[in-house]
Amino acid sequence: MVNSDLFFGGIYMGKLNRNAPCECGSGKKYKKCCGRKVDESPTAVHYEEASLMQKALLDFTEKNYKAEINQLLLDYPLPATVGEEVQEIYQFNVNIWGTFTQPFVNGDTIFDTFMKQEGSNIVREKTREIVESWKGTAPVLFSIKELISETITLEDIVTKQTTTLPFTPYANQELGIGEIILGYLVDMGTRSDFFGQFISFEPRHTDNILRTINEQVEAYKHTGGKAEEFMVREFLQIFHSLAAITEGIELPKTETNELVWYNEKERETAEMVKQGMHEEGYPDALIERVQVLWNTYCMEHSPSIRKPEAFAAALEYTVKQLSKGEFSPSQTKLAKKYGVGASTLSNRYKEIEAAVGEKIEI
Repeated sequence: MVNSDLFFGGIYMGKLNRNAPCECGSGKKYKKCCGRKVDESPTAVHYEEASLMQKALLDFTEKNYKAEINQLLLDYPLPATVGEEVQEIYQFNVNIWGTFTQPFVNGDTIFDTFMKQEGSNIVREKTREIVESWKGTAPVLFSIKELISETITLEDIVTKQTTTLPFTPYANQELGIGEIILGYLVDMGTRSDFFGQFISFEPRHTDNILRTINEQVEAYKHTGGKAEEFMVREFLQIFHSLAAITEGIELPKTETNELVWYNEKERETAEMVKQGMHEEGYPDALIERVQVLWNTYCMEHSPSIRKPEAFAAALEYTVKQLSKGEFSPSQTKLAKKYGVGASTLSNRYKEIEAAVGEKIEI
């Protein structure tokens, strides 16, 4: 696994002071130097400012959500036998994946929060539109399908969609046909480009990576998951597999029936309803059915969870249908138990029922 060294440097400039010394070091004022180039080539400044916003976003994550990212690393650590370089690459990728996909802030991602707080500092409307388009950015494993003097064609190995990029920015990367790369492709105005770094894998690992990922995709789809969600929801496990392949190690065996949660809110909801049902003395088999139901709902619909208590209450209410009426918890009592409104409980239950109702009725 090789660091491609494509990280965009620079600092977040925010609202530019055109009379300040230019940061290129010329000694001239910004408006008399690089600012003039910006005025003459607006598309170039969109790319430049988008690059600066990449750095600003990662700085925002580091400053405000370092504890949350570190918790992900603690919850899903790579084996201690994995080399230091791969550990650092894993940390960098968890940082980006967590920033764009994890609902750490009342159901919002770090990126959502960043845009709410800093979006108004992006002076140019076009640059702001570019950065806003990054919402939902996901990791992608690409296979290099074509490499010519002017373009490079990449194929998403999961969805099979292709992307064509200008080759010049990557000319010094020594990439080859069939090589696998991992990255986060975003719009940069003049062209699509990778957010921060992309990771390239030595060609000798290609067949093993393709076989492993294809097997995991099929297993994920068999449980009701969608291919286009696979890389987002299963990314931590995927990276563990990639690290094992490149390092030549065996991953610890896990129970095949172990439920996997996409984020801490899903896990928190699962633990909350599990504890709540244990307190009521429900049979373990029924508690397990509720856990599987919740996992299925999360896998298929990726709910936005602002208040886990509301979903936990709704899930416990499914007991009435799951037990064929043997147990009949009331919405009013469950709402009081979990500290939510009865209407909120009812709405969450209706959402679950509409999505996976046939599984409740089984």
